[in-house]
Amino acid sequence: MVSVGVLLYSLLLEISPELRLGLENAAILAYSREANYSNIPIDKVPSSRRCRTVAGFMLDYFNEQPMGGSASVETRYGLQVDKHRYIAVDGTDVVADPAWKQFVPEELRRPELTDVLIGSRDYVAEFAAENGVSEANQLLWLPVGQSLQPECPISVAEKIAQAYDASY
Repeated sequence: MVSVGVLLYSLLLEISPELRLGLENAAILAYSREANYSNIPIDKVPSSRRCRTVAGFMLDYFNEQPMGGSASVETRYGLQVDKHRYIAVDGTDVVADPAWKQFVPEELRRPELTDVLIGSRDYVAEFAAENGVSEANQLLWLPVGQSLQPECPISVAEKIAQAYDASY
């Protein structure tokens, strides 16, 4: 059953409760599969740096559901990470990141913090910011033009220079 808070949140972001539930269920199955695959505790998967396999597993489960929607894995290049992957729902501004907690500083991770972060790109970046994710990593979820993120990978030297410049 969908809670009133989730329903209200879904309505505000124009995310149907069915879509949210489908993404959440796909994430739960993906966490279980990744825990078995990598032999790490299931509660550690959302904060692990295993976005490639978790997002892939999540996509498989999501696309198997009879919801009529489809999604793809989006790969982004960051200043502090080489690559990060999450789910982008086709034809919408909705993203679902099953491994976003890897960017939350360990001392700020709380049990009540959602494992899979679902919402519009702006909402996800804002929620991440409110929970301690660095400004450089918040850019991972924004549209490429808005984030000033390159459309293709940049060299390690360029990443270091940009990270250095961003620290001032």
